[in-house]
Amino acid sequence: MLSATEKIAVLQTVSLFAEIPAEMLGEVPDLLEEVVYPADAVIFEQGDYGDSMSIIVEGQVRIHSGGRTLGLMEPRSVFGEMAVIDPEPRSASVNTMTNTPALTVGPDGFIRVDCQLSRS
Repeated sequence: MLSATEKIAVLQTVSLFAEIPAEMLGEVPDLLEEVVYPADAVIFEQGDYGDSMSIIVEGQVRIHSGGRTLGLMEPRSVFGEMAVIDPEPRSASVNTMTNTPALTVGPDGFIRVDCQLSRS
């Protein structure tokens, strides 16, 4: 389990949160769920309903569609972010390449993050 301080340290290395000072992140770490995906796990399939975004803490994931790799994502990368903004079906599949700890947030948490940052 990551402490709030460790979660803030991860967030500050992610482009989405990099410009936000640690003191402004306040309760944001409490809104993030820690998930550990095992190697070779399906995180979601293309066409699945999207309701969360994830930040890779460690490990690597493969984004793919129709058997073609669209990209490999490394630690501190964000994927699935469109799902918390616009709940459309996923445009690609995501599988883990390695054991992959991640921080996830759903649409309610994302709205609370946005509100938290707006108040700061």
